[in-house]
Formats: sequence, structure tokens, C-alpha cells
Amino acid sequence: MSDDGRLGDIEKRIAALDDPSALLRAIDDLPDPAARGDEASVRLGIARGIVLNRLGLPESALKALQQARALARDIGATALHPAISRETSRIHIWRGETASAALELMRSVVEADAAGNPGDTAAAVVEFGRLNLDTGRYEAALDAFALAAGRIEMLPGREESRLPVNQREALLALGRYDECLDGIDAMIAALPAGYGRDNFVARVIKARCLAAVGRDDEARAAEADARAWVGDHPSSYERAELALLEGFLNRKVDPEATIARVERALDRFVDDDLPRHEFDARILLAETLAGMDRRVEAEACIVEALRRAEDRRLPAMADRVRAVAVGFWRPAMIAELSPEDRLSEDGG
Repeated sequence: MSDDGRLGDIEKRIAALDDPSALLRAIDDLPDPAARGDEASVRLGIARGIVLNRLGLPESALKALQQARALARDIGATALHPAISRETSRIHIWRGETASAALELMRSVVEADAAGNPGDTAAAVVEFGRLNLDTGRYEAALDAFALAAGRIEMLPGREESRLPVNQREALLALGRYDECLDGIDAMIAALPAGYGRDNFVARVIKARCLAAVGRDDEARAAEADARAWVGDHPSSYERAELALLEGFLNRKVDPEATIARVERALDRFVDDDLPRHEFDARILLAETLAGMDRRVEAEACIVEALRRAEDRRLPAMADRVRAVAVGFWRPAMIAELSPEDRLSEDGG
């Protein structure tokens, strides 16, 4: 296979969320991109940045993308600048740097407009929806996804399956369970088998929705279905999500086991800097503790969640935490609580 063919194969594997370690080896096996100095070299630099970010090396990923941008500028391949800006934004999203992520997305829109490429503009809209999704602005996320869905023909092939999954993630977070479940089986059936991540997340969403509306047996069946899509590696990201799902399904029948599962998942989400999953775990942990009459621990969990939301400048997440806490905490306390507040040993 030619070098260009191998690059195309790498890009397809990136879209399918292939193992990043294997992808990096494949990238390293290709000739040094600086030696060729053409558009394929820029694409290879973008691919390297994406893979390094997935490997948890954001600084190296940013450097790779900066080099790709400089090369694109030098050779006149500025049509690739919007894609570089989107990938840079994604790195900032994963690091919890929402302001920088938003600015990079705006840069991508400006660059796409300058290049006269509506497909890149549509791709920026999708990423804007995901930025809102990951920072707790779920209504705004749905609006962006709806706009992007109207331009689906302009987007890369994977978006046809990924976008409906993202929409249901937002509906689940908003508690709009009936809407989320409407047509979900048809959506799951249409997901390509090659997109394992989409298949896994869709089934997790289905299980969460079914459990939320009291259809426990169906929820457990959906959980079993999701388990079949978990990665083989013992430290795969999906295992933490599965632990959170198991905790949610078993929170009433085995709350102690739920706490253990959720705490393990929470550690992973914090380590990986995944705010949406982190706050899902903190909320479930607080609700489970409150249900066991361990009010002091539940309140301490809420305080920590609010502190984390403040530190990461995520006001929508803080509002969500307060809304949950009203269920077991006096509303007057919720209204006055600030991240600097501390709880005494008696919970006062």
C-alpha cells in the first residue's frame, strides 16, 4: 500500500476509535511528514495530534497540531486550518478548559468561512454541541445538534451515527426519558458495528433511561447488551462508564456495592478530566448516601461537587448539583452554599 493509502487507512481507524497505541505505531511507521512538506504531511500531523490526545498526552498533541498548522500555512494548505482548530478545541474540552475550547471553535468557524467550506462550518457546529454537552448546557447542546442534523450530508460519515447518540445523551441528562427512548432501538440497529464506542454509549443510554422510568428488567438486559461492547483492555474507558451504570441500576438493592463502584468510576473520570461523567458520578454518590441516611457524607459530597464546578468554571454543572441536593438538603442551604463553605461534623 502507498504512503497515501496508509494515511487514509489511519484516518479511517481514527474515525472508528481504534486503539490509539496501535494507531501511533502506524503513524510512526510512515515517513517523517516534515520531509515531504505537502498536504498529506499536514493530515498526518493532525492524525498524530488526535492520537496523542487520546493517549492522554495533551501537551504533545497540541505541539503536533501547532506544527501541522505552521506547515499548512507555509505550503498554502490553509483549507486544513478549520480541522486543526476543531481538534485543538477538543483537547481543551478534555482538559476542562472551556473558554479556550470555545475560542478555538470560533476560530474554526472563521477559517471555514474564509475557505468557503460549509462542511467545516457544520463540523464546528457539531463540536459546539459537544462542548455544551460536556459542560452541562444540555438545551444548548440539543439546539446545536438539531442544526447540525440539518446539514448531515456535509459531515463526515461517522457523524450519521454519532450525532443521534449525542442527542440522546443530552435528552438523558435533561430527564426527558420518553423522548430519549423514542426510536432508540431503531437507532441502535442502524449503528455500524465498526463504531464500537457509539454502540456502547447508545446501549448505556438506553439502560439508564429504562431504569429511570422503572423498567428494571429491560434496563438490565440493555446493560448486558452494552457489556458486549466494552473494550478488552482492563483499563478501558468504557469499564468506568459500565461501573457507573451498574451502580445506577443497583443503587436501591445494594447501595454499599453501588458506592464502591461509583467511587472507582469517579477516580477514573477525575484522572481523565471528564467533567460530565465526573458530575454524574458525584450526583449518584450523593443520592445513594442520602438514601442510606448518611446525610453528612451526602452533604460533603455535594460540597465537593460544587467546589469542583467552581474550580472548573462550570456554572451549569453547579446548578444541576444544587437541583439534586434539594431532594435531601434544605433549599435555604442550597441557595446560600458557596464552594468555600465547609460542613461541621454534625452536618451543620
